[in-house]
Amino acid sequence: MSEFKFEAGGTKKQQVAKDLRRRIRTGDLPLGESIGDLFKLAEYYGCSWGTVRDAQRPLVEEGLLSEVKAGVPTRVIAVPAGDATPDVLPKLRELRREIDAIIKQLELAV
Repeated sequence: MSEFKFEAGGTKKQQVAKDLRRRIRTGDLPLGESIGDLFKLAEYYGCSWGTVRDAQRPLVEEGLLSEVKAGVPTRVIAVPAGDATPDVLPKLRELRREIDAIIKQLELAV
């Protein structure tokens, strides 16, 4: 049974491509790693392997995935720049608060 649910509107190819971008952005498909076997991805999405391959093409053109070649794993080669910023900013703000607290403790210790 598929783990992915298609929504009304948009083709399966578009929805698979959108979800692959999301999974790359969130790190579910990490930079440098293979995105997995075409047939397993088709099973995950509940569609044909041809749909998955078609969905990969725009991501290759965007520079997110390596070229699709027979016998060679397709890898994540970049993360969508604009999409990553909202996820990173809250983490950076929290780290800044932690660093500020450590600096304050060190200043009091001197």
